[in-house]
Amino acid sequence: MDTYKILSLDGGGIRGYLTVTLLERMQQARPGFLDQFDLFAGTSIGSILALGLAYGLSPTELRELFDEQGEAIFSDSLVDSILDLGFTRGAKYGNDNLKEALVEKFGGDRLQDLERQVLIPTFVLEDKFTFSGYFCINKS
Repeated sequence: MDTYKILSLDGGGIRGYLTVTLLERMQQARPGFLDQFDLFAGTSIGSILALGLAYGLSPTELRELFDEQGEAIFSDSLVDSILDLGFTRGAKYGNDNLKEALVEKFGGDRLQDLERQVLIPTFVLEDKFTFSGYFCINKS
């Protein structure tokens, strides 16, 4: 019986740096480690890591994204925090810097351009955190 292997990556904002560093070290210790997974899944920053891996980026390339863009991605203005009433009315960080970094890294590529399968849960913040679905891309 064949097994179906899923790598699930947690969220946590800038703490995703720890996740990507661990993946980088595991890949260095066991080359081809990430090739054994059939699907990458993640939430929050874990979803961005999952999408990057499915796109074909190495953990090192993803860590470099943190090194180069992490401070901009994971920063928030005082005005935005006030408008969001802390974390009660909106996301912890605005997404403008994140969008800019991702467009710079991935250009105009779309989910259908991924090399591997992904599962990304989604929800709508403006609708009291109601679960709204997920993306699952199967290229085979």
